[in-house]
Amino acid sequence: MARTQTRSPASTATRRARPVFQRTASHPAQAATRIPSGLETLESLDVIAGRLGMVVRTAQVVIEERPAASQPQLVEKLALPPGSKITCVCRVKLAGKRPVAYIEDMVPASVATVDELKAGFQDSVLDYLRKRGNPRPDHARAEIQTLPADEKLAGKLEQEPGT
Repeated sequence: MARTQTRSPASTATRRARPVFQRTASHPAQAATRIPSGLETLESLDVIAGRLGMVVRTAQVVIEERPAASQPQLVEKLALPPGSKITCVCRVKLAGKRPVAYIEDMVPASVATVDELKAGFQDSVLDYLRKRGNPRPDHARAEIQTLPADEKLAGKLEQEPGT
């Protein structure tokens, strides 16, 4: 099985409880190391792994713009106006050479453009936004679902489809 995690930090700069970005992360349920926190605190996988003494790398990075309408649930959660665009950052996290997570971050293009992220993104969209500081995410909501990995995701995570 793969686990999907959805996070929506909100910005204090807008002084409204409007989510800034949507995150989806999937990884094999049989991962050797369990991560003890992250849902109750606003931290990236990279920060949590570093605190645990683990080294994670980022691979297979794809940064692209999509019509927000292609993600109807995202439009609702982020309260995006009709015709909005989203910037998507998709990547695989590796522990050593082993894929341990597939992460998709979706940010309104008005918050971060493809060009901005291609120039400044390293490993974490959350860390990028926090470093940039405007808007500064200050809290998160998370939804976790267990889903079977389709063939495409299973390939990225070097797992069998349906696991």
